[in-house]
Amino acid sequence: FTVAVVLLIRGGGGSLQSNITPKEVSAINVLDAILKTVEMILTAADIILQYTVYKETKNDRHSSDKQ
Repeated sequence: FTVAVVLLIRGGGGSLQSNITPKEVSAINVLDAILKTVEMILTAADIILQYTVYKETKNDRHSSDKQ
């Protein structure tokens, strides 16, 4: 939802942006920062998840070799 709002505000063109007050600009910047942070967290979580899965499958291979 917030992504759509930010995209609307960004892609709204000159007419919309000329009507934006400084307060709204800072709100947009905050939203943008939050979205970037969320994106970073999701990327990090994805990497951790992939690493964990990789480690688990590697461990499974080792344990099956011993048996």
